[in-house]
Amino acid sequence: MKNITLEAYLKHRYNELDYTNGHYIAGTHEQGLVYVHVLDNFHMVELAQLVDGSRNSGKCLRYRQNNKTCKVLRASATYSFVLCTESELETVAKSYGKQANRGKAFERLVTEYFKQTWEDDHIPFWEAGDIEINGQAYQIKYDRCNFTNEAQLKGLEG
Repeated sequence: MKNITLEAYLKHRYNELDYTNGHYIAGTHEQGLVYVHVLDNFHMVELAQLVDGSRNSGKCLRYRQNNKTCKVLRASATYSFVLCTESELETVAKSYGKQANRGKAFERLVTEYFKQTWEDDHIPFWEAGDIEINGQAYQIKYDRCNFTNEAQLKGLEG
């Protein structure tokens, strides 16, 4: 793939490897509420921006919520619903240590909402989804989440 930007390359490779094949449960926060958007056949990584990664990982694809991305998620969702208040999410997030981990808290609350047992795992996006609903695997993503980075994809290529 010549003459392609690094951002476009990372998004392309991510979409090729994505175990869930474009099935996401995305969270947004608006006016004190946390919303769940169930997305089918939607490549959420396209909303991510290329940013500096951490600890020698190279550049990273990170999703960051803004008004435009909220509108896109709402319009693209198969269905959406209110999960909890932002303060309830924050309470769960603070239970994970010094830094509040809102992404982990969102994943846990969504999993429990669908009456499944949440487990803090680190299974990569190319091996499995975060949750299965009606036989379909979904990745769960929340504001400020990372999709992948240069080092991770380079490691897969050998």
